[in-house]
Amino acid sequence: MQTRKSKCMATLLFLSLIIIHINSTNQISAFSNHTQFIKSENHEYTVAVQYNLTISTTVGGSTDPKPGTHPYDAGTIVIVSSDDMLPNYYLDHWLVDGDSATGDCVVVTMNKNHYVTACYRLRHSEPPYNCTVGGVYVPVDKFGLLAPYIGLSSTILVATVATAVCVKRVKCRKEKQ
Repeated sequence: MQTRKSKCMATLLFLSLIIIHINSTNQISAFSNHTQFIKSENHEYTVAVQYNLTISTTVGGSTDPKPGTHPYDAGTIVIVSSDDMLPNYYLDHWLVDGDSATGDCVVVTMNKNHYVTACYRLRHSEPPYNCTVGGVYVPVDKFGLLAPYIGLSSTILVATVATAVCVKRVKCRKEKQ
């Protein structure tokens, strides 16, 4: 009897946060958030460890498996793929436990709790004030179109004023002589 309690207490220290129940007939059951102890006929306990995979998305699409929290046995390999995208959206990247990843899917080995986010982006049909050159959009702003003409006008105005000042000085010198 003492040995069972000692083993359970050791397990409690090892896995932490395990709820242990010993009933009046000395049957032991224990549970934690991710672990379930299963009693066999020969009074040995096996451990089934599970971890949670939390999947989320930004606006624009979904995933397979669907967004939410899914429990998986330890060591399970889970493939999360992009699914059901809205029109004009595309999968930009993934965030796996805060790290960025690219590709059509991500592969997660369940060795701890994992968090996966599919990040979708809106595909713009045509940005404003664009000109098409050879099938490529080249953004051009209004000031960029007018800048050469403004510069040329300024240069002509300065040249005209400078010429008028020079002509006036020449006339003044001739009159003094």
